[in-house]
Amino acid sequence: MKILKQPNGLEGYIVKVEETDLDRPLELLEVQGEWVDIINRCEGVVLKGGLFHCLYLTNNEFAIEFMIPDEAWLPEELRQRIYEHLI
Repeated sequence: MKILKQPNGLEGYIVKVEETDLDRPLELLEVQGEWVDIINRCEGVVLKGGLFHCLYLTNNEFAIEFMIPDEAWLPEELRQRIYEHLI
């Protein structure tokens, strides 16, 4: 997992998800839990350049963008949840 700062001083950060990250629940200070449950609480998802961009709002001032590669190793249940939120 790589965590990047948001550009232009926006509040939040970007998380680039890697295959091994999905082997265990997510444990960030702002959000914890199973990946399927977290994606279910996302505001929306777009697919761009082979990456799913999932926007998670912790409150009205802080956002986390999960960038998840559209790869064969993506678990089917998580892929289905992502497609349910695809805009």
